[in-house]
Amino acid sequence: MTRADRKPDPGPAPDADMATLHLRCGSDIRKTLSVGGFGGGFLEYSDPVCQGPVPEAGDLLSLRARF
Repeated sequence: MTRADRKPDPGPAPDADMATLHLRCGSDIRKTLSVGGFGGGFLEYSDPVCQGPVPEAGDLLSLRARF
């Protein structure tokens, strides 16, 4: 357990020479990215209505709310 709890030393960040923004549909890997040695910013994009119909036209918001 002690070995598993140690923070790895991944060396230089794989994205150190780039302006990086990590986009994610949740924050589940936010901490893991930094533990893994990745730098850059983090932007969580969460869609609370990620399920349901997507019509070609019409009032998407009302239709998804009803769903």
